Amino acid sequence: MARKIFVSYKHSDDAVQPLNSGTTARAYVDEIVDLFEGDEIYKGEGNEDLSEFKDDTIATHLKDKIYDSSITLVLISPNMRDEYQSESDQWIPWEISYSLKEISRGGRTSRNIGVIEGNRPATDNDWEVVKRRGDAAIAYWIKSQMIGRSGTIVLAGTNTADRKWINYEIIESWNRGMGVVGVYIHGLKDVFGENSIMGSNPFSYIQTPGAFTLMSRVVTCYNPSGWNSTDRYSWISRNLSSMVEDAIATRKRY
Repeated sequence: MARKIFVSYKHSDDAVQPLNSGTTARAYVDEIVDLFEGDEIYKGEGNEDLSEFKDDTIATHLKDKIYDSSITLVLISPNMRDEYQSESDQWIPWEISYSLKEISRGGRTSRNIGVIEGNRPATDNDWEVVKRRGDAAIAYWIKSQMIGRSGTIVLAGTNTADRKWINYEIIESWNRGMGVVGVYIHGLKDVFGENSIMGSNPFSYIQTPGAFTLMSRVVTCYNPSGWNSTDRYSWISRNLSSMVEDAIATRKRY
């Protein structure tokens, strides 16, 4: 099945190794298009730089493309980040932030795009295909994703808590003896200066099987520290391993 891939990159960055097809980061996108033949690669602005357009026009244009993508690929080049400009005024942080949000349109909700420590997440296409097969197929698919795993990390967004299949994943993970831990993902500022709102604790809606107490009293949901999304992602990266190990140890006590 063809995938829809959004490529986030600095269009005019020429501080890269030159290729036969060009001397800017844009040339690398062309190479990716050839590499992923058969997939739909959205190149941000196509063959033109969007920087001359108004911010709201660019944002609307990018939102439509990111929402419909299965994965966001970020090309890291030397000048992709302007250290003298506010993060909220740069497009690449905004594109990453929007990719990680759950957005609902026309009765369909996009799933968060991302990878944690090398674990491949389910793509939007995977989820849509399984969902059409009904509840039994979804439950079977979730269980199959847990084979060989020792822990489950719940990324708690604004609307994550008390969703049917989130609850199912948490309970199934616990019943399999896996460590379970949560991480709040909120406060990500977009280009308009808007911050996502902190959601409820997803473990406050579930009773720990056999323990007769709310899972929130047993399982920790961490709130990353930091003044911006970069600081928060850095905090998660530094503490992820210890959070998972603590969750595994907690599960062994129950």
